Amino acid sequence: MQIPTLRRLFSIAAVLALFAVSPLAQSKDHDQSLTINIAEGCVSDVVAADPSNCDPSSSCKKQDGCVCIKPDKHISWASSDGTNFTLTAKSGSGWPFKKCKDSRDGSMTCKVEKDAADGDYLYNIEIEGCEVYDPRIIIQR
Repeated sequence: MQIPTLRRLFSIAAVLALFAVSPLAQSKDHDQSLTINIAEGCVSDVVAADPSNCDPSSSCKKQDGCVCIKPDKHISWASSDGTNFTLTAKSGSGWPFKKCKDSRDGSMTCKVEKDAADGDYLYNIEIEGCEVYDPRIIIQR
C-alpha cells in the first residue's frame, strides 16, 4: 500500500472515531431530567434539561413538555418549588415505565422498560386543585 493511501485511511479512521465519541453521536443515549415549572400552584410548563435527546427529525422539538429517550434509561421529574405531583398514563397511551420512585419532595424518577416500543406516550401531570398537564415522551431507539 502506498504512503498517501495509508494517510488517507488513518485520516478517515480518526474522523470516524471522533464522531463515535462526540456528544452528537451519543445524544439519544443518556438519562433525561425534566423540571416541572409551577406558577400559582399549578404546572405552567415542563422543560427538559437536555432537549438534544431527540433526533433532528423528531416531532418532539415542536411540542411543549416533550422529551425523547431510549429504552432502559431513566427520566426524572422535579417541580420547581417542591410541589408534589402524580404521573398517570393518558387513556389509551400505555405506560413505558417500570420502577418509578416517588420521593415525596416534589420529585420522581422512572426507568423506561427495556422492551418499551418506539413511539409517543402521552401522560398526565396532576396536582390537586389544578388542571391536568399533558406532556409527551417519545421512545426512540
